[in-house]
Amino acid sequence: MLIMKNDSFDFMDVDPGNLVIFDPDVGDTHFIEEIGIDILNQIDGETDIDDLINSLSTIYDVDIEVIKKDVYDFINELIDKKVIIQL
Repeated sequence: MLIMKNDSFDFMDVDPGNLVIFDPDVGDTHFIEEIGIDILNQIDGETDIDDLINSLSTIYDVDIEVIKKDVYDFINELIDKKVIIQL
C-alpha cells in the first residue's frame, strides 16, 4: 500500500522529537513524537508500507513482526484522521 502526507495539513517541528500537525479545514491539531516522526519522514508517496517497516526494523534493531502491527495501527490512525492519504 502506498501512502502520502496530506498536503493541505501543516506539519510543524516544534522541537527535536516533537511534531505538530494542524488540519486547517476543521481546526484539529495532532501531536507526534519521535518514532511517529520517523514513520512520517519516510512517507513520500513512493515507499510501500512494508518497505517502511523493514527500514524501521533496521533503524531500531527490532524484529519486523514485533513492530508490524504497531506501524499499521499508527498508519491507519493517520489515514482515519486524514493526515495521510492512501494512494
